[in-house]
Amino acid sequence: MTDNRRVVERAIQAFNDRDLEAGADLIHPEITLKYPQSGEVFHGRDNYLATLANYPGLPEVEVAEPRGGHQQVQVVTPMPFSTPTITVIGSGDTFTVESLNTYPDGSVYHGVSIMKVQDAKIIEEVAYFAAPFDPPDWRRPYLSS
Repeated sequence: MTDNRRVVERAIQAFNDRDLEAGADLIHPEITLKYPQSGEVFHGRDNYLATLANYPGLPEVEVAEPRGGHQQVQVVTPMPFSTPTITVIGSGDTFTVESLNTYPDGSVYHGVSIMKVQDAKIIEEVAYFAAPFDPPDWRRPYLSS
């Protein structure tokens, strides 16, 4: 396991423990958080941490043992927000965090965050959220069983 992967895992654990102070130590002072779908961009550690501190129902997560070459993070979350599993994939300084999120209204969204680590701190996160959809008929012939 790389040291940078451990930074991502420790950040997940700190925020799970609601320990923003410990999490802050893992966030680069010049971090950028981007939500491309809404066009939001947050600069700086204080703004990043404020989005977590004020997030309704911030997920609680537990880092589990790697399975199938990927780091699995099991999530136990009180409503109103639920994330059953997060997968952390990557090496070097870039990691992809995949999640499946259930919101209070029952809608389900897939989430992907791309996290970059610099100087043992997360310096960038780009987060995407997308609702599942049925595949179009024209692609059905090409599906794997």
